[in-house]
This record gives sequence, C-alpha cells and structure tokens, in this order.
Amino acid sequence: MDDVKKFILENGLGEIAENMAFKDCTTLKVGGKIRLFYYPNSIENFLAFHEYYRPSGRPLFIIGAGSNVFASDDCFEGVVVSFKKLPLKYY
Repeated sequence: MDDVKKFILENGLGEIAENMAFKDCTTLKVGGKIRLFYYPNSIENFLAFHEYYRPSGRPLFIIGAGSNVFASDDCFEGVVVSFKKLPLKYY
C-alpha cells in the first residue's frame, strides 16, 4: 500500500489515513480495521486515483459518506474511499 499512499500524496489527490476502523467512519459504528482510507478532494482526483489503482486488482470499497455500511470485523486489506469531505456543488 505504500505505492498507493505515495501516489495520492505526491499528486495532491486528497487525504489518507492508515489503520482506521470501519466503526469510526460509519453511522452503524461496526467493523474492523481498514488498511488505507482515502478522502479524495475532488471527483477528478478520485478518477485519477481509480485509473492508477484499478489495474492492481487490489480490493476497493466506496462508502460514500458512511451511512448504512455494515462491515465485517475482519481487516479490510484494500482502500476504502469516502466522499464525505468533498465540497458540495449545486447546479
């Protein structure tokens, strides 16, 4: 995951956290550890991350803002993405 962390940080694609728990980022407050948690700072930056990450075949889970997510107590060995910190735009 160091390569993913480096890619996100070097390209200014958003914020990351390591070894968070699902219970700390979901409304249901359940679930185990997350290897890498990613808050993109724009949809465009998420798409750049996704283009980089997808070919790796590693697990990716998008939780949106964390509502109604019932996660396992096992460690998630991939990247979890939350759009909770994205600025809202109304058109």
